Amino acid sequence: MKNTLIYLGIFLALLALSVFLIFNNQEPNEEEQRSFQTPEIQELTKVKLKDRQGNVMLLSLKDGDWVINEKFLVNKVTLNDLFYALEHMESAYPAPSVAIDNVLTQMIGNSTKVSLYKNGKEQPFKVFNVGGPNHEQNGCYMIMEVNGKPADRPYVVKLPGFSGYITYRFSAIQNFWIGTQFTKLLAEEIKSISLSFFQEDKDQSFVLDQDKSGYFMQQGEQRFNQESLNMDMLDGLYSAFMDLSFERYIDSIPMQDSVMKNMHYADLKLQLTEGQERKISLYFKPYPEQENLPLDENGNPLTIDASKLYAFDHASQSFFTAQYFTFGKLFVKANQFKK
Repeated sequence: MKNTLIYLGIFLALLALSVFLIFNNQEPNEEEQRSFQTPEIQELTKVKLKDRQGNVMLLSLKDGDWVINEKFLVNKVTLNDLFYALEHMESAYPAPSVAIDNVLTQMIGNSTKVSLYKNGKEQPFKVFNVGGPNHEQNGCYMIMEVNGKPADRPYVVKLPGFSGYITYRFSAIQNFWIGTQFTKLLAEEIKSISLSFFQEDKDQSFVLDQDKSGYFMQQGEQRFNQESLNMDMLDGLYSAFMDLSFERYIDSIPMQDSVMKNMHYADLKLQLTEGQERKISLYFKPYPEQENLPLDENGNPLTIDASKLYAFDHASQSFFTAQYFTFGKLFVKANQFKK
């Protein structure tokens, strides 16, 4: 009886192993090979993009916001373009048999692996590779991975209603994804505004805050209550943060050490009612050494770009350029708030 049970156990183990090997080695069916369309957009919690040049991008959902590599906020327009493509793209037709080898060779040299995760799980539920455009330039080649293995053949995938190809929407280059928005805040979401000047008008630095009695301004050792403040000026400053964006992200700035030491214009710090803090340091942007520099009204070459600033975002530890036209309205002096 004992030997019978042992043999039965061995038989069942071998049977289970056989079933596993059979199903694991099963070739994916056509539906599995072309299921690039992903309707589960609302369930996504992570998207990983890795290209053949070694660039890796991790988009992840954190506290309700999508962030890049755990550091930068995602450009929402770029993210929406990706999600729209995932949700609506369709496999039009498989690559012709005579073209498969050529397409795969091109994808080995230049493609992006896309891994999709949902509901916080650590393993992707869908993986595919995105290659370049087809000959007609109205779709791109993609190949699915099923059970960790490439499918038999790539497919041409198109986005209905879109006349081009969508390879660029799956870029693994970080700069492509970084958002430029600094704030999108209502006045009631801001607890205090601190503006410190470092070049001229240092004595015009201030902190705007509010308590039970209303708004007040601290200028050095002096405190000014709401009755002595120009509320139109105050409302104008707070409203500037409703939609405030940098111009563009930059990896570094020329003469960075010198600029940060000698061109520091101002620090802006926001304390939010929910406890978070946002801070940027702003620097004058020197013109590069070149001929034909713009001239001032007296005919002298300008050394400082009057239209742009450098901005260092302390949250992401990154530099951006900021247009003076956009950020200039923030640089109010303390005396301008006084009635």
